[in-house]
Amino acid sequence: MEGRVKGSCLMTVVKELRERRDHAEPLVDADLRSYFDELLLVTKWYPETHYRRLLQVLSHFVPGVERDPWRWLGRKSAGVDLVEIYYTMVDRSNPWATLERLPRLWKLFHDSGSADVGYQGPNRAQVLIRDYVWLDDRFGSFQAGYMEKMLRLSGATGIQVRVLDSGRFGVRSARWQATWSA
Repeated sequence: MEGRVKGSCLMTVVKELRERRDHAEPLVDADLRSYFDELLLVTKWYPETHYRRLLQVLSHFVPGVERDPWRWLGRKSAGVDLVEIYYTMVDRSNPWATLERLPRLWKLFHDSGSADVGYQGPNRAQVLIRDYVWLDDRFGSFQAGYMEKMLRLSGATGIQVRVLDSGRFGVRSARWQATWSA
């Protein structure tokens, strides 16, 4: 299955690439260059592979002080998604309630895979994404950054999100463990 993402998911990536057009466009494959000029519809579904390939180009422009560009991209995406678009998904005083909304948020952006959040005790959760078309170490880091930003926006401090399994070796799921202080 190919998988698709909503235009709202692509919006941050395309905007960032457009701002760096002179440097980014030569790195983008010819079949994706239309994203520099065409109107991006936030409610339209786009190929998941386009999203991954554009993110790969954007990863070249992450500030040099970042150790993990994919985690940074995840935090950046969550900042736009959860502050500008889907701000109602964040409970500003309840990290657990915010993280618990991840499965609904996932379905707003992706037509493949599913997300589950499991309670593991106070200020501790495990997140599982199954049957998603893009599972690898880059995806693991991206999602870890996304969850870090989710938790930060909900008032959490002392946040740690560990990638337990990023879907390598043919496994069709990825897992993270998140801990935080209230």
